[in-house]
Amino acid sequence: MKRVVKAVVIVGVLGLLGAGGWLVIMFQATSEAKAAIISDARVGVVHDVHGLYRFSPKAQQKTVPVGLVFFPGGMADPLA
Repeated sequence: MKRVVKAVVIVGVLGLLGAGGWLVIMFQATSEAKAAIISDARVGVVHDVHGLYRFSPKAQQKTVPVGLVFFPGGMADPLA
């Protein structure tokens, strides 16, 4: 019985370590995401003092204003 409990504990610990490692790796920003965070001719990107990113169009167009809101709190890297 002690061997079964020991095996269950070992499998549980290894499973938690594996899941934690997977979460750390999977929620990192990719190189494409890091490249998209740079301002270009069409979009300006500002990183403010609070750690937030603001995207704004550089060309003023007379269209209906549309916005996209990112809600923080996910376990993803902000650059992702």
